[in-house]
Amino acid sequence: MADASMADKLDDLFNTFHDPEGNEYSYRDVESGTEGAVSATTVWRLRTGQIQRPSLHVIEALAAFFGVPIAYFTAAESPSGEAARNLKLAGRLRRAMVKEAALQISDLDDPAIRDLLEIVKYIRRPSCLPRQGTHTIANTR
Repeated sequence: MADASMADKLDDLFNTFHDPEGNEYSYRDVESGTEGAVSATTVWRLRTGQIQRPSLHVIEALAAFFGVPIAYFTAAESPSGEAARNLKLAGRLRRAMVKEAALQISDLDDPAIRDLLEIVKYIRRPSCLPRQGTHTIANTR
């Protein structure tokens, strides 16, 4: 893989990690979440490639905000393979309901987990997904 720029790495984090409502973080969210250590303007300049080599202080604040190691930003390449999958998994597990579901099934035995996975696969079939705006408890029976 070619070297990934700071802008590429930051963009990957914005695309991977979302706020509790599932929306992409705003630059102001990052500014607030870093307690002003990284301004919204600096985040925008980093993400658009206008700043390519931020200070260690900025890297530390961004790493803490997104919950990634500092090495994520200092390595020449973006994570690939297993590391990239783990990063995406971490992003998904930050959603409260996903985390709760994972915790609820974590102590089940393997046959029960297999059964739950089959149920999830069934629900995710296109023919079973409700049309947007029509999902209610009454419509799922």
